[in-house]
Amino acid sequence: MIAPLQVRVLGPLEVQRSDAPVTIGSRSQRRLLAALAIAGGQTVSVDHLIDTLWGPDPPAAARNSLQSHVARLRATLGDGGAIVTRDPGYALDRTHVEVDAIAFEEVLARGRRELTTDPDGVAARLSSALAWWRGEAYAGFEDDRARREAERLADLRVEARCLEAEARLRAGDPGSAVAGLQRLAADEPLREDVAVRAARALAAADRPTDALTLLRTFRDRLAAELGLDPTDGFRDLEQQLLRGEHPGAPLPAGAPRDEPVGPPRVATPTVGREAELADLGRCLRRGPLVTLVGPGGVGKTRLAMVVAHARASATGERVAWVDLAHAVGDPDVPPALSEALGRAVTDTTDRAAVATALSRFRGLVVLDNCEHVLDAAADVVARALDRTSGDLVVLATSRERLDVPGEQVISVPPLPVPTPEAATAADPVVALFLDRLRSADGVPVSPAEAAAVAAAVDGLPLGIELAAARAATVPVDELLRRLRDHLDVLAGTGRRHGERQRTLVNVIAWSHALLDEPEQRVFRRLAVLAWAFRLATAVRVVADDDLPAAAVVDAVGRLVERSMLLRVGVDRYRLLQPLRLFAAEQLAASPDATVTRRRHLELVREVAARVDTELTGPGEPAAVAEIEDALPDLRAVHARAVDDGDLPTIAELTGELYRFAYAQARPDLLTWGARLAAEDADELPASVRLRAIAASVPAAVWRGHDDEAARLAARCAAALHPGAVGDDLDPWTAVTVTEVLGDLHLQRGELGEAAAAYERNVRLARTVDHPGLTSLGLSGLSICRTFQERDTEGEGLAEEAAALAEEAGAPSARSLAAYALGEALAERAPDRALEAFDTAIAEASRSRARFFEGIARTADVALRGRFGDPDEALARSHTALQVWY
Repeated sequence: MIAPLQVRVLGPLEVQRSDAPVTIGSRSQRRLLAALAIAGGQTVSVDHLIDTLWGPDPPAAARNSLQSHVARLRATLGDGGAIVTRDPGYALDRTHVEVDAIAFEEVLARGRRELTTDPDGVAARLSSALAWWRGEAYAGFEDDRARREAERLADLRVEARCLEAEARLRAGDPGSAVAGLQRLAADEPLREDVAVRAARALAAADRPTDALTLLRTFRDRLAAELGLDPTDGFRDLEQQLLRGEHPGAPLPAGAPRDEPVGPPRVATPTVGREAELADLGRCLRRGPLVTLVGPGGVGKTRLAMVVAHARASATGERVAWVDLAHAVGDPDVPPALSEALGRAVTDTTDRAAVATALSRFRGLVVLDNCEHVLDAAADVVARALDRTSGDLVVLATSRERLDVPGEQVISVPPLPVPTPEAATAADPVVALFLDRLRSADGVPVSPAEAAAVAAAVDGLPLGIELAAARAATVPVDELLRRLRDHLDVLAGTGRRHGERQRTLVNVIAWSHALLDEPEQRVFRRLAVLAWAFRLATAVRVVADDDLPAAAVVDAVGRLVERSMLLRVGVDRYRLLQPLRLFAAEQLAASPDATVTRRRHLELVREVAARVDTELTGPGEPAAVAEIEDALPDLRAVHARAVDDGDLPTIAELTGELYRFAYAQARPDLLTWGARLAAEDADELPASVRLRAIAASVPAAVWRGHDDEAARLAARCAAALHPGAVGDDLDPWTAVTVTEVLGDLHLQRGELGEAAAAYERNVRLARTVDHPGLTSLGLSGLSICRTFQERDTEGEGLAEEAAALAEEAGAPSARSLAAYALGEALAERAPDRALEAFDTAIAEASRSRARFFEGIARTADVALRGRFGDPDEALARSHTALQVWY
């Protein structure tokens, strides 16, 4: 039998087989092996491994390169079974590979379980496991995940040394225990938990004076190096020692031990939380403290209830449920804990006494709703875990972590929301809504309607449940309309919700009240940002003289920690829709509203103006991505402008978005300018007004409103009187208007009028010396000449357009020129025409120009049907339809 491969990471990475070292010289293969070792036998996705090896800018062939690295690493390890392929990536096979860090954790976990029953064995095993350390874990690896794992293992190493000392103390060897803890205190001079453990051991060895000296030394060092004071627990221990008391003495024999308060009943099915429940189960097996964090209404309490009942029924484990929702402040925490534990504590206001009682509980203790009493809850839990024999497991729910050493944190996200078109009854949000709707005797709705409601509350389970209750009496379309404006419609009517859960507004208001004043200011100002935003954007919109940039950055971090803001990428954040609506109400009632909205408007208009100039040049793909990213905010600014009657903003946004919206076939954006023809907008500059009206012409055509298109086009044509350019109109606007008129005539089959408009367009584009705009006009003129059966002239114009498009570097201009060339060559040289159409399709896809891609694909299918392979033409027709629809 082949001996397992030994992977050692408790120090610099080493690999051994049968006591012979295996050399891994490749830096990439070492990083690959470390990533797999950190996962501990769990599958690591291909995407994560690519990020580990190459960071945010991987090579184009990264997947193939990764496969090569895996193959070479397998060959180096000399065991083809060491690394197994599992969807969606790779994993170490634990039957072939032993990782010392995993083995170390297993020894530590066994030590926690057997401390009271086999202290000698625990001490011996921990002593051997601690000898495996050869330095800092994952030494030499600088990526974030390796650093986090190294820090986690370092904490476990400290815990193991503490546990070894406690085991020796229990085994009757106080000298070794004290010596070990004193060495640990010297190694970790700023860790309060270590100083406290060492002092307790000294006290247990009848050396209280030495214990007090150790604590005093720690206090002085903490003040000198960090400027901090120790915690209440530290001070309590000092006072106990000064009073001559033995800290941590057991309860007297025969002390009353009533049954703990059990968890509430789970009254309705739990939907869509299988992954979170599995993760929670794993974490509870790994360590004594797990905290569920997430925004109000996300379902943290439900998850805790489900797990508590499952553990009690499966193993008979004792469970104590501590509901802190009604605690007014920190002083209410010890009495609530004492009552839930069912233990007689003489003074229920004494944190130390209650923590001792908690430390002796054998089973699971759930602390629900800790966010408003974090300091007290964290203090009691930290003391209890410091004193426990290893049989206590604590599960907390909170808007933010307890920040206790050894805490494992699970962020509970909202349920995923499908698009209404793709929604099915199997989607968790749909299943949840339909189940609660049936319970309320509501009229059945479609999965699409259920998904739309779920999207309005951003997948928050409480919002979905309350919406289902309201949908039993309010039609879904009316419910959706009201949800877009405010949350008061979601008022729970049943007593089971409790006062805080009766409305979603109450839940959010509860969390909002826990923020300090600067955090509340940042929170409400962020309401103007309609979707995910970057930190720099938040600073631009939020910061002012009283709230400088550094304070905004700090507040954003705190809002994330407190589950009031989601982090959705490396530098991307967003407010859940219910929280954004609440923040918007707070903003509207504050003096911040006007200036914050003005800053948001200025930011959005700057983006639109900048992108407008880049859409006909080499920066087009990046500009398209930027404008797509900003679309939610553009729409929000436009909606405010409509409400406020702000015609200048409407006109400027519509004109600046024209080229983007036309190429992307987005009539919803182009129609914004139509109102400028119907309303009194004479006070606007002629160029601004006319460009916006012109942008609405293609939207009217696409929607089949030919009369409206003709009316708008007539307004544009009337403005292009002789001498208009330079007097009333700037050349850039005139280029846009003549292009729009040429397109309209071309679509109507009015080829002579179209050619005249395009000729004027080309002359104007040349006057502004813009090769990209000139190329677009020449392409339109080329298409006209081809359709007039002057295809040789059309070919020449298309080639001239292609040359200018190449000079401009704009993919959409290259696409339209290639399409024009394909049309010109279709009858005379179909093979060359098909090549041109392929070029047009490829260039359009680079900048996501759906309209240009659609016309090129349609022409390609038609030509292949006549001159090419009919089967290929049919296959391509499906893709063409997908582009359009």
